[in-house]
Formats: sequence, structure tokens, C-alpha cells
Amino acid sequence: MLIQDNMRIESHRPGSKKSWFLKLCALLIVYAVLFLAGLANAAPGLTVILDRDTMTVGESVTLSLSFEGADVKSPPSFTLPQSLNARYAGQSSQYSFVNGEAKSTVIFSYRLAPSQAGDYVIPALRIPSGNQIFAGPSLRLKVLPSGVPDPTNTNTGPQLAFVKLLTPKDEIYMGEVLPVDIQLYYINAQDQQMPQFQADGFIFSKSPQATQTTTQVGNQPYHLIIFKTTVTPTKTGSLTLGPAQCPLTLVIPQARQQRRGDPFNDPFGFFSQRAELRQVNLTSETKTIRVLPLPTANVPPEFTGAVGSYSMTATASPTNVAVGDPITVKIKIAGQGSLDSLGLPSFENWKSFKTYPPSAKIEPSDALGVEGGKSFEFAAIPQSAEIKALPQIVFSYFDPAAKAFRSLRQGPFPLQVSASANTALPAMLANSNSLNGDKSETPQDIINIKTKPGPLVLTQVPLAVKPWFLMIQAIPVILLGIVWIRRKQADKLSANPRLRRQIEVERLMARGLPKLKTQAETNDAEAFYAQAFRLLQARIGERLNLPAASITESILSERLVPLGLDEDMLKLLHDVFQRCNQARYAPPQLNEGLFSQYPKVETALEALKKLEPIQ
Repeated sequence: MLIQDNMRIESHRPGSKKSWFLKLCALLIVYAVLFLAGLANAAPGLTVILDRDTMTVGESVTLSLSFEGADVKSPPSFTLPQSLNARYAGQSSQYSFVNGEAKSTVIFSYRLAPSQAGDYVIPALRIPSGNQIFAGPSLRLKVLPSGVPDPTNTNTGPQLAFVKLLTPKDEIYMGEVLPVDIQLYYINAQDQQMPQFQADGFIFSKSPQATQTTTQVGNQPYHLIIFKTTVTPTKTGSLTLGPAQCPLTLVIPQARQQRRGDPFNDPFGFFSQRAELRQVNLTSETKTIRVLPLPTANVPPEFTGAVGSYSMTATASPTNVAVGDPITVKIKIAGQGSLDSLGLPSFENWKSFKTYPPSAKIEPSDALGVEGGKSFEFAAIPQSAEIKALPQIVFSYFDPAAKAFRSLRQGPFPLQVSASANTALPAMLANSNSLNGDKSETPQDIINIKTKPGPLVLTQVPLAVKPWFLMIQAIPVILLGIVWIRRKQADKLSANPRLRRQIEVERLMARGLPKLKTQAETNDAEAFYAQAFRLLQARIGERLNLPAASITESILSERLVPLGLDEDMLKLLHDVFQRCNQARYAPPQLNEGLFSQYPKVETALEALKKLEPIQ
């Protein structure tokens, strides 16, 4: 206690700042030593990644080599298959310090550009560095023939943005899982949304998983968003997959016209760029998928409908049991295919065992759940001491690559089954104590049931009836209800683009009309007519279901009169649009009477709001 008091007194002395500084330096030195020790003790390794596994000819894919805990300073060299050109794209480094362990990672990137379509296998890399040899796994790359969409299908031309619908093959079997890639290419865009595509005759196995990267088509770099999903056919024949539709907003740069005599003219063009926002709905081409029925000949009796490529392992323990003791049987089926639909054949031929329905657990190794394993576990109870083995386990599936049925077998598993330990003893052995002259004590009788429990006393008020406790329990329910309502509103808006646009336009009006009135009071002609033109475009575009940027004076009579707009309001709109256009090209002529123009714009917006929107 005396030592602690002395330490407190010392910490408040004028010279204690120096001691704290020394402690801080010592702490930094300790962390530096731990960081360097972590770097020295980190197990080196190599990770090889392709940013996508399906592409078309004329594009590039990024191959990344990540060295963790290794001192690799120069780009490694390796051999790739012919027709797969590689170009070094740069180097980056990463450092992390997690749970007292420091890690450093050096990443080397390469651009791969295949010159022809086909299935490429990047072999397992073995890269020497100093006294170590780094080994990476082999990778597969599917390269499809080049097919840039028609510009009329994208509304903007492939030079701005386009979308592709890719599948690794066009012919599959009934029940086979087909990976689907929806690849969105754009130069500059915003508000990218989840793609939608038609798949009549298919069921979706997983929701799309999105990854983002960059690529190069010809000499043009693109941003690339890849949406991956899988489909499984539900009927045979030629089925149509797609088209895929991706709504987004393109950002198109435009040069700004400069005015003569403007002291703020930009002679070098640094500030003369404007961007046009254009809403488009990109559409891909369709894919024709031929779905073949499964063969009807040589179907194994154990076949339960599995389609893919699988392997199987099985264990049984314990193998030395008594009659009535359970034996745990574990079966794991791993491979590529629909893991959810995997099932075991029935165990009706296990007549000497009592079995229970197996429990199943799926362990996918990819995000789509196409590759991985499914584990089964159940109990088998032997019913006789004459059993010598656990029967053979057979799993049958159809292999689309080999176009044939295959059967995997495990067992039989040898067993040693003894008589049950609970078997009744012979009467002679049961009465052996009496033969030896020993008298067993009289067993104690059962204690009588207490008919009167006695007085019951409430020690304290139960927590469940206290008001403050009930109020606290209501808080999570209220919060959950609020989250549920917000979630329903968000789902409703995401499923109804028209409603979302109406809400956005109403918000724009609520913010823009007060600003427009202020601009009229301050007689700011250029800002007033620019704001009025923007509000009219937004309201008319929402009523006509057209992009706001496409609304001009020429479509007023053509589109609004059929909706019920009277002639007086049409003349008013023409007058406002003409004034807005005049303000854009000859602003000095419109510097008076802005306060009288504000009611006209407000009246026009109210009249447009009453029109029935086009669905």
C-alpha cells in the first residue's frame, strides 16, 4: 500500500512529464519490436486470383499474385499457355496488424488478353524466391467468342456502356446447374442497379453476387461489374435465357458554350466541361439453352436425381459395440453441382439395423453454392449379435461431362457385435448372495407424499409484473416494428420505380419552389429561368414516364394534350418554355417582371401534377 501511495505522489510532481514521455517511447519500441517479429514469424504464402473466370475475346482479365510474408521485390516470371498474352500491370503493397500478428503482402498484377476462344488452364505456379519456392493452385478461364451488342440495343452505343449475358455452355442436362454471368461495362455512370433477366423454364439457385473490376476492350478501358448467379432447368427442350436488363444513369461530358465579352471565360477549357445525366436501360442479347433429358438406360437403383461431379467418403464408429448400441455413420459427398438437392438412397435393405433419418449440413466453397460438400450423419443400431459388418454405402449420380451414370461405394465396414449388456442374468446368479448365507437388508420404503406443503410466502415481487420491466421489454418490439416498416417502405420503392420517381419529384418541388420564389424577388433572371426549366422538365418527365433531360417545348402539344391539358394551360407552358429558352441564349433581354412570372410557373406545375401519368 505504501508503494502505491508513493507512486501516486511521484506522478503528480512537476518532473512527471518526462517519465510519461519515456514510458510512451518504451511502449512504441515494444510495438515496433512486436510488429517486426510478426513480420519475421508470418508464414509466407502465395495466393493466385483471377478477377473473373468467364470473358470474351478482345477483352482483358486481371491475374493477381499475392505474396504474404515474403520479401519479393521484382515481378516474378512464369509460363502461360499459348494464345494467352500477359502484360505486367503494376505492383502494390499491404500491411496489417491483427491480434498481435503483423502481415505484409506484395501484390503483382498482370493483364491477360486471350487471342482466341477456348478453355484455358493456368497451371499451378511454382515461383522461386531466394531459398523458398512458392506454389499456387491451377486456375481455369473460359473465353467465349467476341460479341459486342448492337448499339440499338443499348440506346447509347457500346462506346459508352453495354451489358453481356454469358454462360459457359449452351447445352446442359435436366437438373444440371448452369452458371450465368451478367457483365455490365461502362465508362462513367452512376445509380447502377441489380440486373433483371427473364428465365422461363429455369429456377434461380442463388441471388446474383456482384464484384467490380476494370477491363479493356480494344483500346478503351471500362469499369466492369460482374453479377454471378446460377439457374437450373425445370423442363427439356430449347429454352430462352434473357435478355438481361440493367438500368443506370450515364454521365456524358459536354463542352460548355462560352459567351463573348464574359470576363469569366475560360480560355484553356479547364472549367468549361459540363456533364449530361442520361437514364438508360441497357439490354443484352438472349441465349438459347438446349436442355437434354437424362438417359433412361442403365439407371442405377440408388440414383436419387443428383447431377454433377462428386466424390464420397464415409466412416462408421464405434465398430466394437453391443446389441442396441448406436453406431454413428458419417458420409460426406463433395464436388460440383446442386448441393441443396443432394440426398442419400433409402436404407431399407439394412434390415438388421434400426436407422434414423440423417441430419445434413452443407459446406459450400464458393459464393454461389455450386462447389463444396454436403455431410450426412445418422445412427444405425444393430439388432442382433450375429451381425458381422455394416452394409455397403452406395451413392449414384449422373455426370454431364461423361454423359453417363456413376456410382460411388464405401464399405462394408467390419463390426464386432456382442450380446447386450442389459440382458437379464440367470436366476442362479441373481440369487448367489442367498447361497452364501448373506441376508440382504430390508429395502427402505418409499417416503410418503407430503399432502400439505405448508404456508407459502412470497419473498419478493416478481420481475415480470413490474411496470418498468414491461416498458423495457416493449422497446425491442417497438424498434423491430420501426425497422420492419422502414424495410417494407424500401422494398416497395425498389419494386416500383414509378413511385420512387414520384417521391423524388415531389421532394424536388418542395425544395425548388421556395428557391424559385427567392430568385424572383431578387430579380435573378438567369437563375430563375434555369430553376423553372429544371422543375418543368422533372414534372413533365415524371407524368410522361420519360427522362427529364429529353423534355423540350416540341413535345408539349404532342404528348400533353392527349392527357387532358387545356389550351390556356398549353399556351402558358409554351410562354414559360420560350422565356426559359430566351434566358439561356439572350439573358440581357429578361431582367424585369420576374415576380409576375413566378405565379405562372407555379400554376403550370400544379396543372401538370393533376394530369394522369402514363403507365
